[in-house]
Amino acid sequence: MRTYDWLLCVLAIIISASAVSAQSTHVRSANSIDSLKTTVDSLLKESNIPGASIALVHKDSVIWTGGVGYRNYQQKQPVTADHLFRMGSVSKSFVAVGIMQLVEKGKLSLDDKVHELVPGIKIKNPWRETNPVRVKHLLEHTAGFDDMHFSEFLNKGDPQIPLKEALAVTPASREVRWKPGTRFSYSNPGYGVAGYIIEKVTGQRYEAYLKEQVLKPIGMDQSSFSYTDSVKQQLVSGYQDDYESIEYQHIYLRPAGMLHSSANDMAEFVRMMLNDGSVGDKTIISDSMLANMETPETSLAAKHGFKKGYGKGVKKSTIQGYSYYGHAGGVFGFSAQYMYFPKYEKGYVLMINSMGGFGDINDAITNYLLRDVPKPEPKPTADLSPEKLAEHTGYYEMRSLRNQLFTPISLLLDGFTLSVNNDTLRMADIGGTQSLLPVSQHRFRHKDEVAVSTFFMDTEEYGKVMVYDERFYVKTGTWKKYLYRGAFFGGLGILGTFILFSLFWIPFEIYRKYSSKQTSFSYQRLFLWPFGALVSLGLFMWAGTNLTLLTVGEKSIMTVLIMISSYLFALCAIGSLWVTVRGSQKDIHWSMKTYFALVSITLIGFTVFLTYWDWMGIRLWAY
Repeated sequence: MRTYDWLLCVLAIIISASAVSAQSTHVRSANSIDSLKTTVDSLLKESNIPGASIALVHKDSVIWTGGVGYRNYQQKQPVTADHLFRMGSVSKSFVAVGIMQLVEKGKLSLDDKVHELVPGIKIKNPWRETNPVRVKHLLEHTAGFDDMHFSEFLNKGDPQIPLKEALAVTPASREVRWKPGTRFSYSNPGYGVAGYIIEKVTGQRYEAYLKEQVLKPIGMDQSSFSYTDSVKQQLVSGYQDDYESIEYQHIYLRPAGMLHSSANDMAEFVRMMLNDGSVGDKTIISDSMLANMETPETSLAAKHGFKKGYGKGVKKSTIQGYSYYGHAGGVFGFSAQYMYFPKYEKGYVLMINSMGGFGDINDAITNYLLRDVPKPEPKPTADLSPEKLAEHTGYYEMRSLRNQLFTPISLLLDGFTLSVNNDTLRMADIGGTQSLLPVSQHRFRHKDEVAVSTFFMDTEEYGKVMVYDERFYVKTGTWKKYLYRGAFFGGLGILGTFILFSLFWIPFEIYRKYSSKQTSFSYQRLFLWPFGALVSLGLFMWAGTNLTLLTVGEKSIMTVLIMISSYLFALCAIGSLWVTVRGSQKDIHWSMKTYFALVSITLIGFTVFLTYWDWMGIRLWAY
C-alpha cells in the first residue's frame, strides 16, 4: 500500500468508519438466498476480496447467516457464520451501549465533565471553563479532538497495556480545536477516553465489563474485545491489496476498534437494536436510552433541528433511499458493518477480510433484504424564490477536518461554491458540480437522492454554516479560494518550468564541459540551489511512496528521510534566494535574473507553507 493509499485511509477513516451510505450505479438484484450468495461471490471476486460473512435478520428471528468465499485465501478454507472477524469501529456501538447502561443505573451522566471524571487523562481544551468536554461529546464525536495520530496507529509493545498508559502515548490528538458541541468530527481517541471512563466508574477493565454486561446478555458468546487463544483459532485471515495477507496488528485505542465477532453473534446484536434494546425478556438498555443513542443532540446542527447523522455510537443515514441506523468499521485487513431498518423490522451484518471496502455488496444485500418493500419516495421539493435560494450562495470552507495535519490539503480541495441555477442550488467544487433541490428553506437533497443531505443554519459565532454529509462548512470570502489555489498551483507551475529548464541546462553543462567550444550560457550558482530544493522535494515524495499504513508511524530510514529532506528543501530555498539577491554575475541577462528570483521566491513560499502547517521537519513517528 503506497503513500496515496495510506493517505486516503487517514483522510477517509483509518482503523474506523462511521457508516457506508454511498449509492451504487449498478446494483445487482437477487430473489433468493442462493442467488444472493452467487451475487456476493461474484462481487467478492471483482473486488479481490477473499471472503465475507453475512447475517440477515428480522426483529423476531434470524433469516439467514452464512459465509461466502474464503477465511484463508491461500489455503482455500471456506468462511462460515461462526468465524470471527475484526469489527473495527463497530466496537464503538458496544462502548456506547456500556456507557448508556451506566447512565441508566445512575453511575454516570452524559453531561459529566470528562476532566473531572478522569483527571489523569490529558485533554487540552482552551474553552474548558465555559465549554468543557462532556461524556456525550465523546460518544457523538463532537469533543473537537483530532483523529488518531500516526504514533497511535499500532501497538508494538504490550497488547494488554493499561488503557491509561495507552492514552498517554499521544495526548496531542486530544487537543480541542473548537468549542466542544460545535460540530461532528470523527475521533477514535474520544472513544479511547470513553472506554477508560467505563473502567474508572466500574473498577473493571472495559473488556471485562462489556463482556459481562453487554456481550453475554445479548448471547454473543463467541465475541470478545480481547485477542485470546480461542479468538485466534476462529479468526479469519486479514488481507489488503490483491489478496496480500496481513498479520494481526494490535492497536492502542482498543475501545475504538478491538471487537472480534461473528455473523451469528452480530445477528443477535442487530435483533437487540431492532427490539428497542431487549433480547427476549432481558433488557440490555431501555428503549429511551436506545433512542438517545440513535439521535444526535450535541452539535450545532442537531440543536438547530437537523437530527440526521451520528448519534452516540450509532449513525442514521440512507442506503438506496432507505433510512437506516448502524455503524461500519475498518481495521488492518478487515472491514465490517451492520445496518438495521426499524421501519421494516429488518437488518443485516456484513463482514469481509479485506481493507478494500465493500464494493457493491452492501447494496446487493439491501436490495435483497428489502426486495418486497416499495422504494422510498423522494422528499418533495419546496417552491423557493431565487431570492431565498440566493441567501445560501457563496463560498463555503470546510472546518471539521478529522486530522489537523491535513488542513492545507483541505483548504485546496474541499471548498464548495454555491450559486442559484433556476430553482436549485448549484454546488461546485474542484471535482465538478451537482444540484441541490430545496426541501425547505434550510434543508436540501441531491437531485438523485430521496433524503435530505444538506442543512443550512445561521449561527452567532460562525455566521452562515452548511452541514453537508456531516461535514461542517463555514461561508467565507470567495477570494480565499482563489488565493489558496492560485498561489499553490501557480507555484507548482513555476517549479514545473524550472524542471523543464533543468532538462535543457544539465545536458548543456555536460556539453559545455567536454566541448572545446566556448559558450557564455552558464548559471551554476543560480541554478544549483533551486535544483537542490527540487531534489529534496523528490526525496520527500519518494520516501513517502515507500511508506505503508503499517510503517508510517514508525521511526525508519524513510520517515527520517522525510524529516531531513524537508529541512534540506528549506535550506536550498534560502540559499537560492540569497544567491539570487547577492549574485554578482554581470553577464547574466536581466530576464534570467528575474526568472531565478521568481523561482527563489516560490521556493521560499513553499517553505513558509510547510512551516506554517507544521510539515517542516515532521517526525511521523512522533506525530
